[in-house]
Amino acid sequence: MLRMYNIYDLKNSLISFMFILLIAACGDENSDQTNKVSDFPKESLEFPIESFTIAPNKDTTLFGIQGTRVFLSASSFRNDSGQLPEDSVEINIREFYSKADILLADLSTQAGDRILETGGMIYIEAVSDGQKLQLDPNKPMIIHFPKKESNRY
Repeated sequence: MLRMYNIYDLKNSLISFMFILLIAACGDENSDQTNKVSDFPKESLEFPIESFTIAPNKDTTLFGIQGTRVFLSASSFRNDSGQLPEDSVEINIREFYSKADILLADLSTQAGDRILETGGMIYIEAVSDGQKLQLDPNKPMIIHFPKKESNRY
């Protein structure tokens, strides 16, 4: 035989069940066991690296998957001894534009002890023959960030 349940009976039962769970989850106020944010393990996600192989003696424009454009002049990079790399250069780029990506990657921007608001950030690394390269200060890199859509009318 089928029994019909009144919607109010179901609602009251659900509220009672949730109240019991809430009470059961509450700990003793005098308990020494307190959880602080610093007690939890700190984790961050690894974000994909976009890798590009370029010829070091040619002007190059790179396009990131989230819309970043990077222009590199010919002979922009130097190794630790100040020499131009002879072999190809691998450029690694990571893009972080959403607040979620920035938080999940455990990134922040600060000026002194003040936290700054950011529209995004990128990480760029140049490597040749297993050695990290430095950007020649006389050959700056030009970066175009993707246009952020505005919620304004």
